Amino acid sequence: MRTKATTEGTTAPEAKPAVPLLLSQREAAAYLGLSRAAWYRLRAAGALPLPVRPTGGDLRWRRLDLEEWAANLRSVKRPRRVGVAAEGDGE
Repeated sequence: MRTKATTEGTTAPEAKPAVPLLLSQREAAAYLGLSRAAWYRLRAAGALPLPVRPTGGDLRWRRLDLEEWAANLRSVKRPRRVGVAAEGDGE
């Protein structure tokens, strides 16, 4: 862990850089842990939160919208493998 010297001669943990409130497309995909291809697939399908254009320039995504979107994703159930006895089937 990185530390930073204080005026008293002791060390304190260095603060992590804050994530901006508005993220570019590249930053938003990285923030969600998505590849570029996955990001573009989801965007083309209309599955991502809508972007904003704060200054009339490039599109940005609100960090809170992305967090809410990710929090509302449903877990995927593991499909049952055909031909394999499940534990407790008595075989």
